[in-house]
Amino acid sequence: MGKFLIAATAAVLASAVSTTAFAALTPAHYYTFEETSGTVLGDLGNAPTLRPGTTQSVAATTAIGAGGPSSLSPGLVGNSFTFDGTNDNVRFAGSTGANALFSATGSFTVSLFIRTTKNINDNSQVPLFASNNGQTNRFNLGILDSTGAATDDQVFFFHSGGVGQINTGISVNDGNWHFLALTRNGTAFTLQIDDTVIALGTSAAPLSTANELYLARRQNSTAEYFNGNMDELRFYNSALGASDIADIRAIAVPDPTSLGLVALAGVAALRRRRA
Repeated sequence: MGKFLIAATAAVLASAVSTTAFAALTPAHYYTFEETSGTVLGDLGNAPTLRPGTTQSVAATTAIGAGGPSSLSPGLVGNSFTFDGTNDNVRFAGSTGANALFSATGSFTVSLFIRTTKNINDNSQVPLFASNNGQTNRFNLGILDSTGAATDDQVFFFHSGGVGQINTGISVNDGNWHFLALTRNGTAFTLQIDDTVIALGTSAAPLSTANELYLARRQNSTAEYFNGNMDELRFYNSALGASDIADIRAIAVPDPTSLGLVALAGVAALRRRRA
């Protein structure tokens, strides 16, 4: 009986997460990292023009699990991509100008989940996503080691000609899943890391869409790659509010009300079985 209750509860929880948490949210571009072969990271968003990603080793198209990122690791939902920190990356081919994944000057939110245990420890940085080939208004969201010490890795955001470089002081290399959401609302930039919201500053300067967007690398470096997992990457063409961002986070941290409903559903299922 106990095993049945646990199974029923898990099934209801999975259903609740997949059907209710994101019902009101409509990402323009959405990447679930479920692919297990080929070279394409599918886009499940609702933008008029979808923008699939291409899996790569350095700058050469390379198949998933065969030199490119691997999808064999469990994610928050299904699979996640594992990046080896040596050459794995994803290129969003053609994601420039009018085909960019977000507006250069408008409001937006980009969210994703990451997991890593890598200690950079060499005065360098690794990008999570970036459009940086030395161009004006280039940007990176990534992890930085600023001193070479073993304990100072931290999430940072860099926007040339805009808000500049903001080091958050927040470390995420503990092997747990962490949630990040970068938002621009008008001219105000914020970055949420798990429960913490950081004001990055204000700027009317555009985020460059002159160069393509990459995951796990930046174009002007062949030595800096993210080592870890990514899952559930979303691009929204508006600035999401706190409640919508909380709904996205709920995939990893279900709220107590949802858990209570799940438990009640499990009990009801058990009672039906006994009857």
